[in-house]
Amino acid sequence: MTIARVCHRIGLVVSLLAVLACPVAAQKGVFDGTVAEVDGELILQSEVLWNLALDPSVAPAEFWDPAIQRLMLRTLVDQRLLLQEAAKLPATAVTDEELSEARDELAADFNSADDPTRFERRMRVVGLTGPRLTEILRQRRQILKFVDFRFRSFVVVTEPEIVRFFESDVKPGLPDQSPGAVDEALAAKRREIEQALIEEKINGSIDEYLEQARDRARVVVFGSDGEGGRD
Repeated sequence: MTIARVCHRIGLVVSLLAVLACPVAAQKGVFDGTVAEVDGELILQSEVLWNLALDPSVAPAEFWDPAIQRLMLRTLVDQRLLLQEAAKLPATAVTDEELSEARDELAADFNSADDPTRFERRMRVVGLTGPRLTEILRQRRQILKFVDFRFRSFVVVTEPEIVRFFESDVKPGLPDQSPGAVDEALAAKRREIEQALIEEKINGSIDEYLEQARDRARVVVFGSDGEGGRD
């Protein structure tokens, strides 16, 4: 497992969130409707499309791919379970400054000097308006604050864990295996390895938390035939 992959995993849980409904792009022939229910809270088809539009790795042509939509729906269910707990904590309140920063960061994931309006175009394709985006960003930040409060503050990484990771994942790829070069590489990579292990432990704690939350919650996912079943 590489350092980059470890650090990326937690983002799969906490990086996308939508909560309100609006009509989706009519030109695609898609009508809004309920696709899941989490403890009485509805998740709509429009929310799935919004989240896909906010994922830089998903091309617009893939927004309406049923398989990709199902993967996103599962992520939305997990996010909703986290959000239900995050909303109970005053410490997860989000400021206007944080919202502005979050929007700038998100737009920067899409826009470039050669294409400065890519983010706005993707929003228009799925009918995502400014006020809706603001609420998405607010709740995304709530989840991140909940993760910090509930999981990150309790994580401890030990020196043996750092050395073990280095020995198994970093050292074999070093061009110079002399003791001096190995020691220098460990010193240079120590902080990066520690952060990767922190994120890995947080991700494991979130997985365990969500597994328990799914057992407690009433989660119903509706199929294309309108029938629902427990997730």
